[in-house]
Parts: sequence; C-alpha cells; structure tokens
Amino acid sequence: MASVKTKGKGNKKRWVVRYDGAPDPVTGNRKQLQKTFKSSKEAEEFRSQVTLNRSYQGEMNQNGTSSKNDVEVEEILFFEYATKWLEVEYFQKVRPTTFKAGRYFMEKHICPFFGGKYLSDVTTQDIKEFYAKLKRDGYAQKTISSIHKFLSSFFQATIENGVLTEHPIKAIKNKPKDPIRIAHPWSYAEVDQFLAVAEKEGKDVMYDFTLATGLRQGEVFALPWFNVDLDGKRVTVTRSVSYDENGEPELLPKAPKSYRTLSLPTYLVEKLKVHKEKQDMMKQRIGKDYHHELALVFPKMDGGFQNPSNVRRQLYNLMKKANVRRITFHELRHTHSSLLIRSGAQPKLVQERLGHEDIETTFRYYGHLWPNADHEAVRGLEKEMEKHKNQRNV
Repeated sequence: MASVKTKGKGNKKRWVVRYDGAPDPVTGNRKQLQKTFKSSKEAEEFRSQVTLNRSYQGEMNQNGTSSKNDVEVEEILFFEYATKWLEVEYFQKVRPTTFKAGRYFMEKHICPFFGGKYLSDVTTQDIKEFYAKLKRDGYAQKTISSIHKFLSSFFQATIENGVLTEHPIKAIKNKPKDPIRIAHPWSYAEVDQFLAVAEKEGKDVMYDFTLATGLRQGEVFALPWFNVDLDGKRVTVTRSVSYDENGEPELLPKAPKSYRTLSLPTYLVEKLKVHKEKQDMMKQRIGKDYHHELALVFPKMDGGFQNPSNVRRQLYNLMKKANVRRITFHELRHTHSSLLIRSGAQPKLVQERLGHEDIETTFRYYGHLWPNADHEAVRGLEKEMEKHKNQRNV
C-alpha cells in the first residue's frame, strides 16, 4: 500500500509518499520507504504509479508467473543492497579467493563511488565515469577489467532478483577487456633440458604430466587416482583445489560442463605406473598418518595437498640447475599448448584440451602461434573462387 501525508506549512509544505520497497535480498521482507515531493500532484502521480505496479505484480503472482521483470519503483541505497548481496549471495557462489577479490573491489572502489546513490538511479553514464576514474587513477587494464566483470555480475543479480529491470552496463559499447597476454613457452629443447634434470633428481613426473596435459596447477594438485585410467590411457578432470588467505586448501568440484577427458601418451602412462607403485610403498610405510581418503596422484609426502609455495621453489630450483628460462607453473600449460599447435593441432582441439569456455579465449592467448592460419584461409578461399570461376567459363 502507498499513502500520502503532508508535513510543514506555507512555503515549506511538502507531500510525503510512504510505500513498501523491494524485497530484502536476505530475508525477503519489504522495507517501508518514503519519498518527498513539493506538490500534491507529483505526490499523487508517484503514489498511483507505486500502487499500479504493486497491483500488477500481485496479478502476475496469482497467475503463477514470475515477477522478477516487473516494473517497480526502487528506493534502495546501492551500499545497503550491495553489502547484503556480497555477504550472502555472492559468498555462496564463488571460491574463497574470488570472494576475497570481489569484497575488495566493492569496499575499495565500487561502494565509495556508487554507495550513496539509490540503486535504481545508477545509469550507464555513471558506469562509464567510474571506469574513466579508475583509468585516471592509474589502475591497470587487467584490474579495471576484473572490476567490470564483478560489477556486471552484481547488476545481473539485481535483474534476476527482481530488484532492477535494466542492466546499466549492457548499453556500454566499449567495455573493459583483459589485456592480450602473449605466452612465452619453452621450446622442445628447453623442455628436454628441464625434464632431464628433474628426472635425475626424481622429481619429473608431475612436471612431465603437466607439460603433456596442460592442466592448471589447481587441477594437477587435486587430481585423484580414480580419475586416471591407465589402461585406457586417459585422464578426466572434474575438480580443482584453491587456497584461502591462510593457505588452507579447499577442494572445489568443477561444473559438469567443464569436465574434460584427455588422452595420455604411452610414455607418460608408463611413468605414472611406476609413480603409483612408489606411492603405494610410501602409503604402507607411513600407515594411518597418510591421507588415504584424498587419493591424490601428486600429493605431499603424507598424501595431503601440495603447498604451492613449496612447489614453486622446487620448480625454480630445477630450472636454475637445468639452465633454462624461468617460467611459472602456469606457463607449463602454455608450453603444452605451444607444442600442440606446433604439432599441427587445430584450435578447437586446443580449446577442448585446455578447458577454455569458448574459442575466443584460446585465440586471445594463442592465436599468434598459428602464424599461417590467415595465409591458409586466403589460399583456401582463392582455390574455391578459382574453381567456381572455371565452372562459369565452361
């Protein structure tokens, strides 16, 4: 319900409309709001609009139709809604490290800029000015792009929750994008040089596996033996591991659409068999103190999850001994992609092995490694055009 009351006298007389706002994103309860006008006409028009919208929404609900796209006048402060959404809804959807980044973006950048506005008053122009300010303040393109993705997900949630009816970011034509990162993978010679040293020290299997499969670090660390088919020479990726701000591991199942099964080369299968035999001996020696329940392929000595810092130190130490360029663990994945492409693999295959959501991501990172792709496409077009030209002349 909406009602109109007056306050003040003479030139200071005002008309106040009291009405129920949008549902609280946490409790679902509606908070009573008010809006003040300088004339009774404006107040009555506003009251009528609120009443009409509420009546329309009620009819839609009675008919069993979702009301999340209904038009409704909102008077929710950006800060209030954003804080509740972040702590309740967003927290449940993402991994700890992603949540930590989102909370930082909200507290450091987004709320200081938009917090005092009503949620429904935020416009596309406001968003553009916000991005421009970030750029003026010297933030990197990658940071601005990450904030954009987070803010976009927030506004998408307001649409899905029926709080807003329009997404202010969608109208922006030139949205912030991640900078193009050129990978600098190892050559075949560097791979051989590194693995020779790693094998000599008995630390080659995990790195050889990563170079042969292109799995992400979290996917390698979380890989269980029951996802490795040594007889079928394949591995299935269904989960990853992330680490919170205290370094504690959290096992994260991947979405079913992100599952992928990869073929393994024969030489690697033989290495994994030997690796498993050694690991089984280690399990027997350690006994009940071993983390048997995790069944990890590449665990610490006690069967627990690897510590990324320790692996990084080991990796850099091996690189130094092998006298090869220093790259990160993730760049072992880039090296796998590079070797695939050099062997003649097509973009779609590379996308599927890497688990990229779309082919655009694959081209963004590795498109430059297909140097003859444009030339070959033009040659193919030229042949087709020539063929049809000859047919016309017959």
